[in-house]
Amino acid sequence: MMILLFEDDLVTDLYPVSISRPVFAISCGSLRLIDLVSSFGCPVKWLVRPHLTEIQEADFCHLSLGSGSPKQFVLAINGAVVPSVAV
Repeated sequence: MMILLFEDDLVTDLYPVSISRPVFAISCGSLRLIDLVSSFGCPVKWLVRPHLTEIQEADFCHLSLGSGSPKQFVLAINGAVVPSVAV
């Protein structure tokens, strides 16, 4: 399985903290969604705003290793989801 984290149009609701980082890299309490998802051991891909693409690649390139197969299941998660084990 591959996990896809994406941002939608409501990312501006998290202004100003969302200017310089993807919403799934914002801390909520002591957790970030990207950290929680990376603990699953699956390849992680992301769709972020254009000005964050290079930063995201540099910060989390180790998570997107492995191309996966075209028939692989994809779990798409909105990056604004509150990072919680229960969710």
